[in-house]
Amino acid sequence: MFGWLLEVIFNTKYWDYSDRKLNIKGRVCLLNSIYWGILGIVFIKFIHPGIEKIITEIPNNIIVDFTVICMVYIILDTVITTIKLIKVNVKLEDLEEINTKIQNMLPNISKISNVNKTTILRGVVKIKNKNRNAIDELKQKREKLILSIEKRTKRIRKAFPNMKSYYIQLSNKSKQLTNMENSKDDNKKE
Repeated sequence: MFGWLLEVIFNTKYWDYSDRKLNIKGRVCLLNSIYWGILGIVFIKFIHPGIEKIITEIPNNIIVDFTVICMVYIILDTVITTIKLIKVNVKLEDLEEINTKIQNMLPNISKISNVNKTTILRGVVKIKNKNRNAIDELKQKREKLILSIEKRTKRIRKAFPNMKSYYIQLSNKSKQLTNMENSKDDNKKE
């Protein structure tokens, strides 16, 4: 349920069991459920009794204060993380917009490049240069956004290394665009 909620809110899949047998939409699988069940039994039978003995010796007011401090910390951490993820989503939307603009501009440049050089008018050259400059600016913005997104998501990516997200898809799309751009530049040099 929590995995589904994260996918809906942040458009990110933090874990994926799709490659395992007997999974439900990649969110849960039988093997990991068994592992969690065994871990729960170990905790209840072996770990909890020792912790319970320690806690019963601590005065009640200290336990309440500690619990409140922990709750405040968890709530603050959740709020801060949510705010950061919302900001990342905004940056991802900007990145997608930049990628779309670059994709739309690339065909214009290749059309202009295919025109016979002797028949190119000054206006066409200006348009071509303007498009190239605009693409260069968009590329710079894209790189800044990617670095910013990577910086903001470092802790989450470390906690969930197998995370499948919109960010990864956009990053791959950006890399494909860069490869496309580089191959067109290589073709022009030849």
